Amino acid sequence: MIADDDLILGVREWADAMNRQGHASMFARPPGEANKKIVDRGIVQDFAKSLKLAFGIVISDIENRPPDEPDCMAMFDGRSISIELTELVRGKLRHNIASARKAGCEISTNSELFNEAQWNSTDLASEVRSLLDIKNKKREKTEPADILLIHSDEPWLYPSIITECLSHTGEQNVRPVIDQPGAGIAFTLRHPTPLQGAGRMARAAAKQRSNNLHNGYQTTFSPCPQIRSAYLMITHVPAHGCLLFKLYGNVFSAAQG
Repeated sequence: MIADDDLILGVREWADAMNRQGHASMFARPPGEANKKIVDRGIVQDFAKSLKLAFGIVISDIENRPPDEPDCMAMFDGRSISIELTELVRGKLRHNIASARKAGCEISTNSELFNEAQWNSTDLASEVRSLLDIKNKKREKTEPADILLIHSDEPWLYPSIITECLSHTGEQNVRPVIDQPGAGIAFTLRHPTPLQGAGRMARAAAKQRSNNLHNGYQTTFSPCPQIRSAYLMITHVPAHGCLLFKLYGNVFSAAQG
């Protein structure tokens, strides 16, 4: 049995890590590969709960993998699936808060940095595209991943902003699970129409995309060759637990019929 002093010390280490981070700190951890594996496995376990509650999809036997492989593996329908993880966070904002606190200044996104912490659908689309590109390039050097799970604890990234950015089609309608831990909402995006041409044609296309965004039909993301499917999971939403958004792909098609 762990001694009380050791337990208190362990809890304090994790609490200190969250306090030092200062922003979107749910996934903060003390240094070390072992602690990273604890956090990674917990994120995938939340993903598994959301899949089961929202869609009846069951993944099990979640385990960590070596650094050069996708972060986790799990079992689905008798076969293994690989899951790569990445965090959606305003890194510059987090860095500024940490630097200020190190200098003895107490600042937060609830006061001085409130405006910098706000999100809009354009910001979100840009950040998600960047993460997809980064992870796709990483997987080119090793092996493809079945799932890229983009997770976020950004406090001002509301579901309404996400739904403004992501469009759903008749293929996969919204399926909320209310007032239960690990709730899920999923969207399937339309394939993008790339911006081509110049001058008046380019401006017209940009205006059309702007209108689509305003109407809730933004077409932003296309599949990456090394990432077979991608999801966005928001973990801070009160009463919902997690909200899960499908970006593209479907490695669970057999279960969904």
